[in-house]
Amino acid sequence: LPSGIELPSWAVLLAEPQCEPCPQHAYCFEQFKTQCEPDFVLKPHPLSLSGLVPLPPTCEPDGEKVRRVKVVADRAVEELRERRAKFECGELVDEAGVPIPSAEIDAEDLKKEVSKKRRKGMTEAEFEDLWAGALGEIEGREEVESSTDGYALNTFPTV
Repeated sequence: LPSGIELPSWAVLLAEPQCEPCPQHAYCFEQFKTQCEPDFVLKPHPLSLSGLVPLPPTCEPDGEKVRRVKVVADRAVEELRERRAKFECGELVDEAGVPIPSAEIDAEDLKKEVSKKRRKGMTEAEFEDLWAGALGEIEGREEVESSTDGYALNTFPTV
């Protein structure tokens, strides 16, 4: 705004653009320019009215391998959801029947659980390759909390 012009507090929200996080698998630049990583395609927000409304786009998988990585990541997040539910219901116990004090799971243990559910015919090497790609996808999800000890679902996921 030119100097000397003051806006009412309610108008500041309309006049000043708000910061938006860069979409997952994207590179963001000035003036809301977005470019997707390789193997991803830019998909505008459905309510952006062809760019008239400044809503952030998403980067969607473009390729069979990327789609398969996403499936592995989705299965891992589903495993974390089930683990969180068992924990909250007091059903998460170790082999001796002792309640586990946290819903957090080590990355290797999570990998083993997801590997048990892989499709028939998928080799261990194929799964390892997909898992390596899925780790970044898992950590990028808003509902997943990662630490040096492992992964867990946020208690109160953001919407």
